Amino acid sequence: MIRSRIWGTDEELDEAGNLLLGKKTEALQMIEACKEYETYYEFCIGTKENSVEKVEGASTTFDRILTLTNMMKDNAANVDKMVELKEHLVAGYQEYVVKAVPNSGFSFDYTSLLKVWAIVRMAG
Repeated sequence: MIRSRIWGTDEELDEAGNLLLGKKTEALQMIEACKEYETYYEFCIGTKENSVEKVEGASTTFDRILTLTNMMKDNAANVDKMVELKEHLVAGYQEYVVKAVPNSGFSFDYTSLLKVWAIVRMAG
């Protein structure tokens, strides 16, 4: 009886435990999404630093995407928002690499473009 007054009923404790487990799962998913974003962001920075634009304005546009997504990540409230920000980075990268040239000794990763081209080809 003392336990139920101090800690709550078994049902209340089970409910609280389940809520905590749900929040833990959400937190772990958010940590993973943030790591994926950061890894891809650093990849994009490396790409930018090891290349030059061949189409005027490509570098500025890519810089803008990198800056904006990095500013917005601090306000991303959930996994979906982090995934969305990474998707913006991917789109920016895809646009940049077709308008830039890698420096000597560096190469671009065109894998994501191949997937897009395959989908377009299947649709058309």
